[in-house]
Amino acid sequence: MQKFNVRVYAIVHNDKKQILICDEVHNGFTMTKFPGGGLEWGEGILECLKRELMEEFQLQIQHSELFYVNDFFQQHYLRKEEQVIAIYHRCTVLGEPKAQEPNVQFRWVNRESLISDMMTFASDKKIVNLLGYK
Repeated sequence: MQKFNVRVYAIVHNDKKQILICDEVHNGFTMTKFPGGGLEWGEGILECLKRELMEEFQLQIQHSELFYVNDFFQQHYLRKEEQVIAIYHRCTVLGEPKAQEPNVQFRWVNRESLISDMMTFASDKKIVNLLGYK
């Protein structure tokens, strides 16, 4: 059965002109992506984003703005019967991230050093190109 998998991600900047990315291991697969994750039943997009940032990094969103929704077919990396709909928000957050899960680590990357090849998934690669820091 084919279905949609809605993912919600944050593009978080700090005052040092850096962007937050995360390295995550899921089912033995290592990935580099923007912070965020899957929309749960009964949850709105912003609720999901707030929950994911709190669960992963103990971050509270101060402000968010819709930046991009993927406009191409993207198959889920594990579940081939699922099509990923990826929604990205630019966010300002309160405080500094604190890793909460052993399989999710974060790092700040200078805007000028951020390149699409650093990212695992096609939608994240597109975001890096759309941000256009180079």
